[in-house]
Amino acid sequence: MLDRYLPKIGFVLALAATATALLVAKDNPSTPPQMITLNLAAVDSHGQPVQDLRAEDIQVIDNGKPQPVVWLRSLSAKTPEPRATFILIDLFNADLQSAGLSENEVVEALEKVHSDANIYLYLLTSAATIFPVHGVAASSDPQWTQHVKASLDDAIRQTNGLKAGNQLSRLQRIGPTWNALSNLAGQLAQVPGPKSFIWVTQGIQNGLVPPGQGPEQFVHIVSPVRDFSDKLNALGTAIYTVQQKPSGSLAVESTGTPGDTLKQLSELTGGQSFPTDSTSQAITQAMSEVRQVNYRLGFLPQKVDGKYHKIQLTSTRSGVKIQTAVRYYGSGADIERNLPTRNSRPMLAGLLNEIARSPFDYPEIGVRATMSGSTLTIHLDGHDALFLKDGPRYKAELSVDIAESGANGPMKSTGPVVVNLDMSEDEHAKALTAGIDIPRSLVLDGATRQVRVAVLDHTSYLAGTSTIPAAHK
Repeated sequence: MLDRYLPKIGFVLALAATATALLVAKDNPSTPPQMITLNLAAVDSHGQPVQDLRAEDIQVIDNGKPQPVVWLRSLSAKTPEPRATFILIDLFNADLQSAGLSENEVVEALEKVHSDANIYLYLLTSAATIFPVHGVAASSDPQWTQHVKASLDDAIRQTNGLKAGNQLSRLQRIGPTWNALSNLAGQLAQVPGPKSFIWVTQGIQNGLVPPGQGPEQFVHIVSPVRDFSDKLNALGTAIYTVQQKPSGSLAVESTGTPGDTLKQLSELTGGQSFPTDSTSQAITQAMSEVRQVNYRLGFLPQKVDGKYHKIQLTSTRSGVKIQTAVRYYGSGADIERNLPTRNSRPMLAGLLNEIARSPFDYPEIGVRATMSGSTLTIHLDGHDALFLKDGPRYKAELSVDIAESGANGPMKSTGPVVVNLDMSEDEHAKALTAGIDIPRSLVLDGATRQVRVAVLDHTSYLAGTSTIPAAHK
């Protein structure tokens, strides 16, 4: 049905083509094709993190039926503190009155946070571009939140006069908004560890009425919400939405409306939706809850049907409470069957590229690089690669990228290379003890000063980096 109208709404094709999916594709040799990956916080009755959970301690209920936990990884010992919080003020989808309200609420909230908080602030401008007020690449200034009003006012002045989003119809805003959010996800990918993302917005609808049809023919478009939330889950990010109501109206949450879009994003990532005038509460809660995220988990759903599933995670251990996403979309056929299928490989390549050029080290996978002549040896901690047992074999799949940098910054990267690990039981036992060596031939540019190795696990989406000085003859 939808394909009849796609030529008339080219932006839908654009957002579908740029949206990337995280569930592993069927051609992946090491990961079951319908694996669902979740980030979760496990705390005791006093709200303190529980550090020693095992996969068998967790029960997943999917639409009322228990499902097996395939793997569980602890994040506590290998992720940096403080955890990062990203805030996006959406001017593209806001009227002037709501935009001013959003800015004042964010300023008031940020002026109260501690100077050592790890916070990044961006604008979604009226031209549907992402503009950093205090971005990942910003120079270190622990006191920046104390003068955030001046920084925000300056950013708004710089972007003022651009084409206003409120001059466009709701339908015309959908594609540019998802494209901008995808670009912001690249910024999130450059910061290691669990993160929270606060989107202060009037929101966007997630569907359309085909030309010439009545409201009863509304078509709910699933893939943008599904794919963006999948990407956030891979980045260990929960989204907290604050819906600023349009002037003189009330926010609604019927299917496909902006309120429904924001609610789904929060449910799919383990965050929460807040009503208007709740920005300070959203920031406080997001910063508090991201500190408690201490595990990543994978489970197999019983049925892959493309529907919106309700899930509940509980612990069989007394007194342990688990907080995580409460929904996921199956990856089966849905109303958008004629749009591109979900495929993890473009997303993985994009994530790895951001990690390779990030200013931060990634400690989630132990990586050590050494250079001898033209041979670069990448040594991995065998416990950090996620092996899945397949009969008598142990299999894992990784991607490796090698980036060179000179005196003036990054120059080039080799691009992602997939490394398939397929081991016997004895080989796997040896890897756990001695680690895993991956040799790569590398001829350095004469201007290279440093070599940075980035490794991404296809199953857990955890990453590791190592940076060494270039060895020139």
